[in-house]
Order: sequence, then structure tokens, then C-alpha cells
Amino acid sequence: MTSDDSRHSAAAARRPATPGGRLLRGLGLAARITLVLGPVLALLRTLRYADQRLLVAPAFLDISLPQAGLFAVAATAIGGAIFPLLARVVPSVRLRATLAALPGWVGFSLVVGWLTNRYYLPRVTDPVSLAGNGVLVLLLLGLLVAVGWWIARWQGRLAEGSRREGLGWVAALVVLSAVVIGWGRVAEVESRDRPNVIVVLIDVLRADHLGTYGYERDTSPNIDRFARDAVVFDQAVAQSTFTKTSVASILTGLYPHRHGVYIAANFDDPTQRNVQADTLGQHLSTLGERLQADDVLTAAWVQNGQLRAYMGFDQGFSLYRDQPGHMPVILEEFASWYPPFRGRIPFFTYLHILDLHGPYLPQPPWDTRFGRYSDRFDDIDMDNWRVYRNGVRQGEIEPSDAEIRQLEALYDGQLAWVDDQFGRAMDELKASGLYDDSMIIFTGDHGDAFMEHGFISHSHTPYEELIRVPLIVKFPRSRYAGLRIDDQVALVDVAPTVLRFLRADGWEEMDGTTLLTYVDNASEGRPPAPFERRIISEHRDTLAVRSQDWKYIVHPDAPAELYDLASDPGEQVNLFAERPDIVAELAPLAELAIEARGRLGATEQVEVDSDTVEQLRALGYLDP
Repeated sequence: MTSDDSRHSAAAARRPATPGGRLLRGLGLAARITLVLGPVLALLRTLRYADQRLLVAPAFLDISLPQAGLFAVAATAIGGAIFPLLARVVPSVRLRATLAALPGWVGFSLVVGWLTNRYYLPRVTDPVSLAGNGVLVLLLLGLLVAVGWWIARWQGRLAEGSRREGLGWVAALVVLSAVVIGWGRVAEVESRDRPNVIVVLIDVLRADHLGTYGYERDTSPNIDRFARDAVVFDQAVAQSTFTKTSVASILTGLYPHRHGVYIAANFDDPTQRNVQADTLGQHLSTLGERLQADDVLTAAWVQNGQLRAYMGFDQGFSLYRDQPGHMPVILEEFASWYPPFRGRIPFFTYLHILDLHGPYLPQPPWDTRFGRYSDRFDDIDMDNWRVYRNGVRQGEIEPSDAEIRQLEALYDGQLAWVDDQFGRAMDELKASGLYDDSMIIFTGDHGDAFMEHGFISHSHTPYEELIRVPLIVKFPRSRYAGLRIDDQVALVDVAPTVLRFLRADGWEEMDGTTLLTYVDNASEGRPPAPFERRIISEHRDTLAVRSQDWKYIVHPDAPAELYDLASDPGEQVNLFAERPDIVAELAPLAELAIEARGRLGATEQVEVDSDTVEQLRALGYLDP
């Protein structure tokens, strides 16, 4: 023992061992140990979120900061109180000090965890690799060993400290906890003021097959019930007839001729069977990336081979579940993900559901929900859907009206099953309390055709059955419930709307506009804008310009088309020759878009893996 240690022990021995003195020394010891070890315990908790590529676990989401502060004070007081009591059963001062410090250590770790996760850089919303998390854990374990050695070396001396020293440490902990509690109340108010955003997208969903859009069949009772709590946009237009292009516009807020993502899967060399697909370029700023920069947690569950993570669609998502499975699996995983985040930090989630996509194979009782038919489509499964679809498109198969009605009934039966699953998900959100606190956006990427223009499934030409999609937006606490907007809007408006609603930056740079303008103006009886909006939909070289009442379509190798949507919503009478005045109004915008695409240059592509190739071929996106 050194001379300093001897003098310190002698002084401690001369001091009366009163209960109050022991209490103060115990409190001081507990305060110091928790201040040192609290950050270690908080960061070790990050392991539970390592698979989501988050550097630090959002431990503060499990408990509020004021609650953590109060718990830390109470736990430290308990530890200090039991220190003198343990003297009767634990003779070792070091062991007694360790046991007394444990309650305060746990309590204060919650406070440090909250502060660490809220203000540590990189932020909780920044993705980090599993390797990075592994290195972090090793460093933390090393720190824990070092701190443990230090405490073992000095614990006895700390336990015998003076009353004044102990009182100082206790006062410091109380002041710090008071600051934490006040800070936490402000932070929680800020967090609650920024709601969550949940986007549910049903692949190939037509607006006119939902009850809320006037469909006669009872395909969507749960979606219709949801729509009564929301704002319904009656004229929502997709930016493409294909998933890859449409979703790229949703996530970037840009028209296709700006982001350049068109090709789902093309054979680069038919002999080698190499398949190339466009990627969502790293130079593009996605909705998820902009929200991450504004401290919003992001996650996605995506079931579509056109949107693989290696194709760039995972940009901006801390968690990107690529090909998780059918709708029940996606909803179950989402439900197991969101409870810890309730009310602590705003999150943005994107759920892409593929179950409605052809071939339409509803299970009993949904397969006969809208009538019993022949067995004509029993053998049209995932393996030969493409063959049947292409046979119809090329005129080799001529389905009768009854067969088309049967195909449509199967689509509606599958839609009714999707609706049932959606209703269950909304009920769970209500039970969790997230339903009222969230903006929920329900939409589709494009529709499907049933021989309205001589083809089934979807094609390049942006007819209404392919680009008119549902868009239903429920605001927190069902604000604006029951409002319907007849003015045409676009899926390119989704990203700027979310950014504007969450008060994040970047929405002004996008091609779309915020839907909040339409909603606010409609709720107050004002027109949405002083001009008529024109919206572009495109796929490769086929492009349409749509106004509220007209649609102009240009093809690379076919005559142009013009339709009066007000009098001819089914687009059966081509008025291109009869109305040159309307063509003159819409054609310049089409030409500008085509020129812009020409200036865009080649889009970066990636080779598609074999599993995705087979999925895309079965869904009809690839020809052998």
C-alpha cells in the first residue's frame, strides 16, 4: 500500500461510521460507477439491431427519457441505501460496493443509452455493415475489461471516501438527472410532433376494382373502410405501366425521363443467357435517403424481382427485406418490427405486396367468391402464365368474353383476399396505437388489363386500365377524413408529400408536387392551382401526356393517339386527326420529355441472378 493509501485509510478509520456517512459514501460510489459503465452497457444493447445495419440500437425507444432519468435517480438511491446494510453479510468492501452500485448502473445506463442513440454520430438512422457492428462490439468489450480492472483497483478506496465527496457526487447526479428529465420532455414533444409514414403498395392494383372507386363487386370492404378515414384521390396517375419504372418514380419523386430506370430485364447475350437490368443510380437521392438525413428511421419489405437490393432500390433504408415472401409474412415481420419504435422516433416504411400479380390463383374460398366457372385456367400457373399471356397478346389465343370474365373474377377473388389481409394489418395498427399517429398511404404501382385494348396483364401503352391507380392517404388522427379530390395527381407526388409532411428538406427539387396543397385547398373550398396540370406516363419509347380531360399517346413505330377522357373514359375513339388543337397543346410536353431522355445517357445496369430471372420469367417480364 502506498503512503497516500495509508493516510487515506487512516483518515477514514478516524471518521465515525455513522449511517448517514455510509449512505453518502454509498451514493457517491454508485454515482461514479454508473457514470463510467453506463455508456458501455448502453452500447452493448446495440447487438439486438445488428441485423438491421444500425450502428447503435434505438434503446431510447423502449423507454422515455424522463422515465429513464427518474429511474436512474431512484436506482442510485437504492444502491446507496443498501450499502451500509450489506456490511452485516458481506465483509468485503469491494464486493459490497459492487452490489450497491448495480441498481444505479442499470438505471443510468438507460439515460446514457437514450442520449447516445439520439445524438451519437452516425445517427441511429444511418446504415452500418455487420462487420462494422462486430468491430464496435470488440472495442466495447475491450473497454469493459479496462473499466472493470480500474474499478477493481480503486473500488475499496472509493468506498471509503469522505462524506463531502459522496455528497458532491450525489448532487452532481441529481442535477444531471434533472437536466435529462427536462431535456427528455422537450425531445419527446418534438418526436410526437413528427408522425410515422407507412406506404402500402399493392402490385397491379386497378383503382376501378375497389368499392371506394365505384366497383360493383364487394372486393374491398376493409380498404373501403380505411378510405372513410382518409382522403381519396379519384384521378391518381402512375408514371409507368411497369413496376420498376413506376416505383423508381415513387421513391425519387422524378419522372422516368429524369431517373432513367426503364428496363426490368433484357437479354444481353441470348447465347449466354445473361440478363441485364437497369439500376436505381447512386447519384439519385431517394425518399429514404432524404428522411434518414432528417433522423427518420426507414425500413422496407419488398416482394418483386424488379426491385432487388443489388439493383439499388435499398438506398435509404436501414432495413431492406428483399423478397421476404407473401403478404402475411410481410405484415407479420412489419408488426414484429414496429412496437419498440412506438412514439419514440418517426419512421418511414414501404411495403410492396406482390400477391395480386398474375397469374391470379386465389385459394378457397376466394377462388369462387365471385362465381363458379369452368376449369379453363386451372393449368395456368406460375410456370406457364407468360406463355398464355403472350399467346393472347400475339393473337395466337383468342379468349372468349366468358373466359375474360372468369379471369377478371379470379383477379377480384385474389383482391378480396388481399383486402382481408390489409384489414387485419389495420386492426393491429389500431390496437398498437400507431394507426391514429401515422400517415398511411395506400396505392398501386400500375394496373392490369382484361382485353380492353386487345391484351391482358400489362403492356407498354399507358391506357387508363394500366396507369389509373388508387391513391388513398390517411392523415394522423384521420384529419380530412371523407375528403375526395377529383383533380388529377400523380405517384410522383408521393415523395414530396411525405417530405413536406415530415418537414424534411428536398421536396422542392422533385418533379412531383405536394398533395397537401390539394388537400388544404379542397378542405377550404379553394381551387388547387390556377393552371391545368399535365402528367407524364412513360415506358421506354412509348409516352403519354394526360390532362384532366385528355390523353395524348405517342409511339416510336405506330400512329399517335388522342382520347377525350371525359366522354370516352374507355379510350376507344382515337381523335388524333379530329382535334389538332388539343394535340398542339399536349405534344410539346411529350417532345420535351423525349428530348430529356435522350440527354440522360445510358443507365447503369447489373446482371440479374438466376433466381430472379426465373421469377421474372414466370411473372411474364422475360421471354426465353
